[in-house]
Amino acid sequence: MIRKIVISGGPCCGKSTLIRQLKRKGFSIIPESAREIIQKRKGFKATHEEILYRQRAIAAKQYEMEARAERELDNQIVFLDRGLVDNLAYCSIYLGGIPKDIGSIVKESKYRTVFVLDPLPFVHDGLRTEKGQEEALRIHKEIIKHYSQEDYNLLNVPVLSKKERLQYVLDKIPELRGENNGVHRKDI
Repeated sequence: MIRKIVISGGPCCGKSTLIRQLKRKGFSIIPESAREIIQKRKGFKATHEEILYRQRAIAAKQYEMEARAERELDNQIVFLDRGLVDNLAYCSIYLGGIPKDIGSIVKESKYRTVFVLDPLPFVHDGLRTEKGQEEALRIHKEIIKHYSQEDYNLLNVPVLSKKERLQYVLDKIPELRGENNGVHRKDI
């Protein structure tokens, strides 16, 4: 059985940077599914129907990547750039509620550990749908709320240098204490 560890938090908090560092250390990772979907759909106007379509596509892609990791990786630690629960926060904010199909998918996935990175200054990268720091902080709070409602004990990661954040996360994982040289890696 794999051990899925989520790296979460609002937009622009350093999740993808930390995931890249973990990958370089040799850990298996699951990248953020939302960026791929948003990139493919960025020409579509963000109507309610389009946002619903995107959230369903993001949840399905994330579920598929997690299921693939379950099938292909045996007894490994896998770091995820966001988990399915993050999708609930986006649905709550942008759809005004959680579609039953997305809620059902979320219930099927369980995570070993959830790290929430403290926010950093918002930077628009041309792909982000969020408009600024205020919206990013709103999403951050909503993510924390939904993981808490799903009974996850969240581990807060403070703002530190990239190297310090990496070490901070690795030091919080009991199986890795003193063994931060990585594990066998297979990308999903």
